[in-house]
Amino acid sequence: MRIDIKEKRFGDKIIFKDASFSFPDNESSIIIAPSGKGKTTLMRMLSGLDDDFDGTITGKPVKPVVLFQEDRLVECITVLSNLSAVNANKHAAIDMLSRMGLDGEERSIVSTLSGGMKRRVAIARALLVDFDVLFLDEPFSGLDSDTKSRVASVILQVASGRTIVAISHSEEDAALLSARTLVSL
Repeated sequence: MRIDIKEKRFGDKIIFKDASFSFPDNESSIIIAPSGKGKTTLMRMLSGLDDDFDGTITGKPVKPVVLFQEDRLVECITVLSNLSAVNANKHAAIDMLSRMGLDGEERSIVSTLSGGMKRRVAIARALLVDFDVLFLDEPFSGLDSDTKSRVASVILQVASGRTIVAISHSEEDAALLSARTLVSL
């Protein structure tokens, strides 16, 4: 996948001008930059959520899945109901929760979970959708180092043979996701 941007702006503020970025198919790539440098904007453009720019995308995803910085869970329903919204296979959902270290939480109301638990539910939900490209915006925020390793391992197993484009402030995340391509903004 490649994006060539002649210009991307928000009002008078130019975010990208004459920029190109490439992400190898079927591999894990990571975009690393400080806050405010356009990481999320680039991800939104690549995933098709933002087409308000002058430029082209080659190899645009057919079935992108996006894990946003915000968990975007429905807080007043159960964990299983959140997962069932994207995949009706209850057994797959329960198995994914187990892989995320959330055994027995399927009946918990999301609002009662800790921030790290909510993050893992959001990741589980993203991984239960059929995708060709998985976009991850700060996937490990709120997770301790052991949990990051566990979750990264699950992500790599589920996404094996498919493209991952992650966003982070940390090069440690590149190692966790076995990212071969590092894009710095």
